[in-house]
Amino acid sequence: PDCDLKNPQPNGECGLWSDLTFGQNVPPSTHRAADALSGLNKENYNWQGTVAIQRQLRPNMGLDVGYFRTWYGGFLATDNLLVTPADYDEFCITAPVDARLPGNVSGKRFCGNYDIKPTKFGLVDNLITQASHYGQQSEVFDGVDVGFNARFGRGGRFQGGVST
Repeated sequence: PDCDLKNPQPNGECGLWSDLTFGQNVPPSTHRAADALSGLNKENYNWQGTVAIQRQLRPNMGLDVGYFRTWYGGFLATDNLLVTPADYDEFCITAPVDARLPGNVSGKRFCGNYDIKPTKFGLVDNLITQASHYGQQSEVFDGVDVGFNARFGRGGRFQGGVST
């Protein structure tokens, strides 16, 4: 590029660096709230539980069924205290008009994209805290396994199953 890459300010073809303190010895710009320093919720965790049964349907034929559940908690979020939602401007992108694109995409405007305002670009004061301060987050996995097996003849075996 036609610019001085060592200069964090806009110059030549280069824009402002996203982090003006990059490569400098500065006090940390990320810190933890008290609720993210100790206790159960200071890090992500997960619990897992399983219940399974096995049943002989008749001699040499069996069925296995299992239920599995994993749930996660202790979600943390990082909030830049120097930037608010008002510091972003919405913009749209228009897809090219092209017959090869699906009919609902060709020439369509896609909005809901956000760009930070230049006055707030590169400002960082990150606070790590509980995600529950910003809304409810839930991650749960529920799964079921079903398996069937049968033995027959001179060492023949049939197995099959499905997992969700």
